[in-house]
Amino acid sequence: MPLEPPPLLAWLSDALNVGVRPAPLAGIEDATAWLVDLSRFRLRLGERTPWIHLPVATVKRLGAGQVKRLLDDIAVAQGWHRRNLIAQIDGDGSDLGVLCRAEIQPPLILDRTAQERILAGPLNSNALIAEISLQAPISALAPYETSRPVLAEQFFGRERELRQIHNNANTSFLILGNRRMGKTSLARESLRQAARRSPNPEALRYFDCSVFADRNEFYADLVRELDGPREVGRVFDDRTFSMQTFLQRVFRAKREKLMLVLDEVDKLLEWDRRDGWAAVSMLRAVSNSSVALAQTDGPGADRDERQPLRVIMAGFRLAQKYAADRETPSFNFVTPIRVTNFDLGETEHIVLDPFLNLGLTVVDRSAVVGAIHRETGGQPNLIQHYCAYILRRLEQLGRRDVTPELVNEATEDTAIRERVAVELMMNSSNLEQFIVFSYLQNRWGKNGHDRFTAADADAWLEQRGAQAYRVDIEAALTALETTGFLSRQGRTYAFAYAGLPRALSQSYDARYQLGKILKEGL
Repeated sequence: MPLEPPPLLAWLSDALNVGVRPAPLAGIEDATAWLVDLSRFRLRLGERTPWIHLPVATVKRLGAGQVKRLLDDIAVAQGWHRRNLIAQIDGDGSDLGVLCRAEIQPPLILDRTAQERILAGPLNSNALIAEISLQAPISALAPYETSRPVLAEQFFGRERELRQIHNNANTSFLILGNRRMGKTSLARESLRQAARRSPNPEALRYFDCSVFADRNEFYADLVRELDGPREVGRVFDDRTFSMQTFLQRVFRAKREKLMLVLDEVDKLLEWDRRDGWAAVSMLRAVSNSSVALAQTDGPGADRDERQPLRVIMAGFRLAQKYAADRETPSFNFVTPIRVTNFDLGETEHIVLDPFLNLGLTVVDRSAVVGAIHRETGGQPNLIQHYCAYILRRLEQLGRRDVTPELVNEATEDTAIRERVAVELMMNSSNLEQFIVFSYLQNRWGKNGHDRFTAADADAWLEQRGAQAYRVDIEAALTALETTGFLSRQGRTYAFAYAGLPRALSQSYDARYQLGKILKEGL
């Protein structure tokens, strides 16, 4: 007989269409568990939020101390100890709340009183999140992630890019952008959404290409992920092994187009160029071929021809270079998608949606969003740094109101300034850095925020006895624009966001940097 959810979960499922499914707890009779889809709230509560239900008889029999130990044991046994876990307690949860208060990531307790408040609220209210956000630190619930890729409820923006990938199912794409611009997040989110729609998600796989040293390592991982370990040895030992034939065979077996997401593809392209482009040529050949699938079994079965593979790559400099090079198999194989800075509307969503879902008051919303967009230029990672800083300050101050003054505080935060400066230094060539520091020293702020041209950049080089080809200067300016450090209007350029020149001038001596760059070489 199917396990029936408790009334609160049944209400969430029926009234709010929240996904609820049982999560069996082996050997535990005092509790039931569920996985609940709370991703709609755009907080750190995902599609599989653990929800443990303890009936009133269990709570009374065990007492607060044993209930806490039971919750801890379940979380560890189920692998939920690093996730926000909701504990529905049918009784008084005040003592349990006191015991859990000192935990780094305490369970979020919904006792009888909290459940009554949620059920009494209107259907369009965020009564559930209001109860949760009063218990957990707001920074623990916020979806902002500054150090790794994000998925699902933590993924904001890029709707146009996702639609382009989804609506062109026979097209292979190359996602281009600098570090922390969201290439990996977009690639993985496109894979996640495709897997949700696919009748056979096992046909869709993600690969971090930065770990492969050569073609054999890459092919071995393809075999392992798509077909298990039994044929991996053939990649290294069997001279008759054909990756193209293997992929076509896997396609027939799975009866679903294969989708390979190849992240950090610049490393793959680096060794594949030396290998005569064997790997990329193979992927292109399989993607452009068609394979017959029988629609029904038996003699005379109808057959259709399907494309067996499409590839989603993510990379930057080498990927961009080779995709535009007619002499490489990347040319006309993948369609480029550039991930650039968020526009004002996207910035508004990533800032306001979590703040409002957390029940915070945003004073002068347009001023808050506008200031964050101006200071970050819409760079996604920097926006999240600003928002995370604001939430930490609210916790320190014991407040729940976001004001423009808090944004101003964030602009002076040392860690954020360093992040801005480091992003430029890690994502730009010496020539690009020379242009930026020359602009900072010679033009920026001298007469307002004066703009500059390619001719100005050339003159700055000549002033220091250096030279660069016109095509290299233009390529450097294009790269700085693509990576979001400069903005272009006609033939003129300027800093894309206010935080960049401030961070550079406070972190670096422009004159010294220019001298060192010229010594190292352009």
